Parts: sequence; structure tokens; C-alpha cells
Amino acid sequence: LPSIDEVAILWRNRYFVNKALNAISGTTLLSITGYYWSSTEYRPTLALNINFYNGVAGYNGFDKTNTLSVRAVRAF
Repeated sequence: LPSIDEVAILWRNRYFVNKALNAISGTTLLSITGYYWSSTEYRPTLALNINFYNGVAGYNGFDKTNTLSVRAVRAF
């Protein structure tokens, strides 16, 4: 999973990321209304996530038992 900083980069570039993903058959676009997990822990039972509607990062009231979206990234 990406760190909170990497998820923030995805959020800031979501239009361009979705444009690139749209050109690849069978891929899922980034949601513009959902929450995405990061690998950055806040506490043992909490990990940071970002609200893709408004870009707010934090634990946003979710603990690790909640189901949120994830997006794998690869650093180059």
C-alpha cells in the first residue's frame, strides 16, 4: 500500500491518473467520492486514509476493521 504522502499525490493528480487509467482496458478508475487507505499507521488500530471528495487526510473515524478502497502504487 502507498504511504499517506503517496496517496496525497494520487489525490492531487487524480484527474491525470484517471485519464491514464481510462486508456488501459480493464482498469478501475480512482473514485472521486471514496476513502483510500494508506500504509501509514496512526495508532495500532488506526491507519491514515484520505477522503477523495475533499482531500482531507486523517483516520477520518475509520479503524482498521472498516472496508475502504486501496490503490497499489509503484515507485520508480
